[in-house]
Amino acid sequence: MGAATIEPSNAATGQLALPADEYLVAKTEARALALLQASLQDTSRKEANASKRLARLLADDAGRDLLLDLTDQVLRIRDPKRFAERLHDLTAEGVPPSLGAFDRLGLASLGKVAPAIPAITEKAVDWRISRTPSRVLKNNSSSFTAPLVMLNRELSSTWIWRSSAIWS
Repeated sequence: MGAATIEPSNAATGQLALPADEYLVAKTEARALALLQASLQDTSRKEANASKRLARLLADDAGRDLLLDLTDQVLRIRDPKRFAERLHDLTAEGVPPSLGAFDRLGLASLGKVAPAIPAITEKAVDWRISRTPSRVLKNNSSSFTAPLVMLNRELSSTWIWRSSAIWS
């Protein structure tokens, strides 16, 4: 089946001709590029770095799995003891290097001591999440970083809930 072609409308039948697929694809690509360029102009260095860190993490299978597991199995837990136990279990075999040196060390260390200090563990995780630029986590309307767009809606509702529930 070939692409649609541009044909003049038929005044006798009243049918409108549709633009060719190639034309629609080119117009869509141009619009996406314009949106991407506009979004990049409005991105601070801190937000750009956070987006790169998140993209690196999501590009790594182990990093992506850890991020999804933390979101689904830890951050939604309201009981500090269960929160700490699950964090301990998820980090028991290590933390992927794609997380970055600071977060890797912090998460691995916190995971080891989490069962002994559950309330502090929960506050520490929430503190770290709150340090990530809010636009990167909460608003992807002008961000076209592919992995961020892919997971942002899933993550933002959890992170926004945790921040408001813990600090309010």
